[in-house]
Amino acid sequence: MALDLYEPCSCGSGKKFKWCCHPIFIGINRAWEQEAGGQHETALRLMDEVVREHEGNPEAWGQKARLLYTQGKVEEAEKALQKAFELNPNYPAGLLLRAYIRFQEGEIRGALSLARRAAEAYHPDARSQLAEVYLLIFECEMRMNRPVAARAALRLAQRFSPGEEEVQKTFDTLFGPEGRLPAAARRDYVFRPVKKGTPLPNLDTPRLSDLVQAFERLTTLSSSSKEDDAAVWFNLGLARAWLGDNSAALEALGRYVEREADEAAAGEAAALMEVLRCGAGLEDEGDYQEHAFTYPFRDPQPVVNLLQEWERSRRLVPLQSPQEGMFLGLVLELSTAGLITVGAPPSDAGRLAGYVIVLGNLLQVTSPL
Repeated sequence: MALDLYEPCSCGSGKKFKWCCHPIFIGINRAWEQEAGGQHETALRLMDEVVREHEGNPEAWGQKARLLYTQGKVEEAEKALQKAFELNPNYPAGLLLRAYIRFQEGEIRGALSLARRAAEAYHPDARSQLAEVYLLIFECEMRMNRPVAARAALRLAQRFSPGEEEVQKTFDTLFGPEGRLPAAARRDYVFRPVKKGTPLPNLDTPRLSDLVQAFERLTTLSSSSKEDDAAVWFNLGLARAWLGDNSAALEALGRYVEREADEAAAGEAAALMEVLRCGAGLEDEGDYQEHAFTYPFRDPQPVVNLLQEWERSRRLVPLQSPQEGMFLGLVLELSTAGLITVGAPPSDAGRLAGYVIVLGNLLQVTSPL
């Protein structure tokens, strides 16, 4: 784990490595060398020596946590991280590691919250670490169906790691001209020009919360003046959307649409609002919802029997599968109950109740509303 002496320290402090954690990395490097050679116990013993000698440095505990996590000792890694946070509650590398742990556990909301905290805690000069943070934020936001926030995170990852081909490829696949997302979801939304004399925040900051706070102040100034500036409300809504706060973004964009005289500009904002309403957590505000459940099974025969029963009763319409080994079909509900049921239906005509997918040992049923 050789580090350039004059690069920002990996702990996230923003200081140069030489004047930050360099003294503790002789032992840390030895530990990781042993780990790479398969000497796991020796690596942990060497890391414990580092911690004993530098127990007041959160990076020592953080490196121990990383090593334990690498060895699959998640609970022990969490305990080591807690020691680091007792020394520095906003220890950036620790926040990022804990975010990864939550992500691997499937706790996407928790992972995203921790990753956002890490983005705020890292010094702006910690470019490689911030690129890693924003890639994780991108993954979380996409899983929560918030493409506007995901796009902003991926752009920041590109900014902090220019030249990374995989990052560019991912961006083009999702948000490029031929991207697989709808046009309104992949659009490059930008801030609207504000009225002359309105003080603008630093738009180049990597901390999106700085933009939100700055535009919140501007909306206060705008509302107290004789002429309300509609663009300030749009900019606040966009900044909130980039931060993944879709509910608050919708509130600001709604105020913008009320004030905007240009129908085309208001229409663009309305399209953005529709994209935001599809995000996780806004089910009550969305015009479209999709419910799903996944059932893992060991014995496939009961699943086969259920599908055959649905097909005999004409409530299952098999579809062409896009993947080998996958079964895909439409499920029709031929009763008035509004639920996907088992047994013989009382009616010969039905409506779409959902989609059924069988892949491997997983059965998934999704139902749109």
